[in-house]
Amino acid sequence: MEINLQKLREHLLKSAVDGKTNLTEILKEMGITPDNPDMLKELVAQAGLNPADLSDKGKIIEFINSMSQNLSPEIKDSIGSLYTQLAQEMGGKLPEDLQDFLAQWKKK
Repeated sequence: MEINLQKLREHLLKSAVDGKTNLTEILKEMGITPDNPDMLKELVAQAGLNPADLSDKGKIIEFINSMSQNLSPEIKDSIGSLYTQLAQEMGGKLPEDLQDFLAQWKKK
């Protein structure tokens, strides 16, 4: 499946309108899964990031903001929870400053 940021935004918005709030399932519908890292790398590249930039907190914040335009606080809450869950599943946790950012971002 081919994906781009606009299609992802549209799918996220449509899912929200349809009452879907399970972000993991919504992303799976788009082919974005942990076992498909190429899809995530493609999205990161389309967002103007180098996958190596994902270790740069400022770039991560820019990426989150660019991906979340016009999303409801409920969807943002799901996304924030997903980021936290992904970090835990990878054996770590989000740095405190990113946790603080997500807490504020989910309320916007």
